[in-house]
Amino acid sequence: MDNQPHSRKKSSLPRVRTPSIASMSQKRKRSKLQRKVFPSTDYLTAPDVVAEPSAKIKNTSCSRFNINRCNVWDGAIRGFKRASFDPSHQMQVKFTDDEGQTEDGVDTGGPKREFLTLLMECLRMRRIFDGPQDRKFLRFDNAAAKDDEYFHAGRMSATSIVHGGPGPRFLSETLCQHLTGMKNTNIEAIIEDITDDTVRASLLERSYIGGTTCINRQKFQLVADCWLLAVP
Repeated sequence: MDNQPHSRKKSSLPRVRTPSIASMSQKRKRSKLQRKVFPSTDYLTAPDVVAEPSAKIKNTSCSRFNINRCNVWDGAIRGFKRASFDPSHQMQVKFTDDEGQTEDGVDTGGPKREFLTLLMECLRMRRIFDGPQDRKFLRFDNAAAKDDEYFHAGRMSATSIVHGGPGPRFLSETLCQHLTGMKNTNIEAIIEDITDDTVRASLLERSYIGGTTCINRQKFQLVADCWLLAVP
C-alpha cells in the first residue's frame, strides 16, 4: 500500500472571499458617512437649496460693481462679465451719479440689497421676457441669444437669491414649475397671456367654437408652445 500522501487537485472554480465582520462594519460606516455628506434631495426645500451656496460666500474676497441708477443694466452686465467675478465672493456695490462721481458711504449691505432689487426690476423689462407684468414668460430673441443674455439673466437671478436679494418674482407660476422640473409635460397655458394678437385671437376662436375653454390635446400643446416660446 502506498503511504505517500495524495496530492490535492486544484479546483477550476474561482475562489470566493467571504467578507469579514470588520470589513462589513467599515462598509456600514462609509454608507452612514455618505448619507450624512450627501443627504437625499427628495425632501429639500427652497431654503435648503439656497443655504449651501450662501454658506460658501467668502467675505475675504469681493466682486465689485459700479452702478449708475440711471442705467443699472449697463453697470450690472459689465460687473457680471468681468473675469474677476465669482458668485462665491462677497459683492461690493458703489453707486455713481451721472458724472461718474462715487456716492459717499461704505457698503455694509444696504447698497448691495438696493442694487439687487433694482436689477430684478430691470430684468423684468428685458427683451427675453414677455407677458403680463406679474406673470412673465420667456420669449426667444435672436440678438439676446447672441449676447448670452439668457445665461446672464439666470446667473443674475441666482446670485441675487444667494446673496440675500430678491428673486425674479415677476415670472409666471407655470414657467417656474417648468424651469424647476415640477411640470415637464401637460403645461397649462393661459391663452389671454399670449401677446401675439393673431395667435391669441386664433386660439380663443378655436376654444369658443368647441363650446368650452378646454381644448383638445393638439390645440393644448400648441398653446403651451406659443406661451413658452412666444413665437412672433
